[in-house]
Amino acid sequence: GNRWFIAQNGGKADIVDSQGGRLAESFEIGLGNEALVEFSRSEDRVACRVGDLAVEIRRVPDGDVVRRVTFDAAVTCLMWDRDDRRLFVGLDNGSLRVCDTETGHPVGKARDHRAAIRQLDLSHDGELLGVLTSSQQVAVWDLAAPGRGAIPLAGHVPVMRLKFSPNARRLVTVAPEGAFHYWRFPKAATVQHQLRFDRPGHALEFSGDNQRLAITTTGDEVMLHRVIDGALLASNRVAGRHVFGVELSQQGDLFAVGGKGKKVVFLNPTNAATVGKAVGGYGWVDRVRFSPDDTLAAVVHLGRSVSVIDVATSRKLWSAPRHPSYTPDCAFTPDGMVVVSACVDGGLRFFHARDGKSVRKPIMLPHGVEEVEFSPGGGHLLAAQNEGGAVLLDWKSGEIVQ
Repeated sequence: GNRWFIAQNGGKADIVDSQGGRLAESFEIGLGNEALVEFSRSEDRVACRVGDLAVEIRRVPDGDVVRRVTFDAAVTCLMWDRDDRRLFVGLDNGSLRVCDTETGHPVGKARDHRAAIRQLDLSHDGELLGVLTSSQQVAVWDLAAPGRGAIPLAGHVPVMRLKFSPNARRLVTVAPEGAFHYWRFPKAATVQHQLRFDRPGHALEFSGDNQRLAITTTGDEVMLHRVIDGALLASNRVAGRHVFGVELSQQGDLFAVGGKGKKVVFLNPTNAATVGKAVGGYGWVDRVRFSPDDTLAAVVHLGRSVSVIDVATSRKLWSAPRHPSYTPDCAFTPDGMVVVSACVDGGLRFFHARDGKSVRKPIMLPHGVEEVEFSPGGGHLLAAQNEGGAVLLDWKSGEIVQ
């Protein structure tokens, strides 16, 4: 629901109201620890690592401790079950523990792995739990069959990242040498599918209906695969340009692809056909952001600039002057009227979305800005800095809220 966020503040974690930036509560997590927190699905509780060996479940927003559980090894990752009744805890000794979130008592036996657990992900139906260890191995556990061992993935492929499809029992893993592997888990048996490329993997994006998966490598090709069996449906070499990434439109009916050169290429998510090309501003295209109604696309260039494109006509409307330094991100206000650019010189610069005219003076922060996002109401802007954490501010007045 995007109501709350957690901000690390030294040895404390702050629960902050994302609508108004109000600090609801602070609690100790221990000095020297990176904050490890996970909201429950209902957002009424939060699980957080305290020190190295303990996990506390706290109420939101008052921060009161509901339950504290201590473990015999350092806690490395947390994940709530779909119904918030269980908490999955990964430990540095390779043990996966499951706790009842009401009583704190263990649920079932520990599931042991040969190396420290680094990432957890749960399938949409809540029945499969993927575990990634520091040795780059993956184990998938069927939670509906507690007595069953881990479901093996054929070939023992090394993995850097894993992710379940949003609405199916299907898993995508990314290998360090550039292979995307696609795994399908029916009720009775495990069927695996591998997608191998001769270049490292760069980005992947599901289509709006989750039936297709767009994959880019560090080459110049965008490949569209069918999710159910991994079959290659179509590919597009995107005019021979080195591809950096692919972005899905808000309505899910368009892919935007950027890379070397100044052009943004729009692709049909059904067949990967090119439906439009637009020339941006200065330098290679690093990222594309669609406006809320998908009529405009804001383009971030490695050449320290931002431009805006009319999606229907593929016509560039404007390009901002070169920024003083690298510009990694931009964002639209919820009404689509204003674009903000983030710059590593610490500057936030605001432009009218249709004509590129400056809306207000730049806001200068003490550290470089890497990412930006407007609040749902549009009155506040969250800026993530490369040093010094995140800043929530009233962008119209320029005042820092939190």
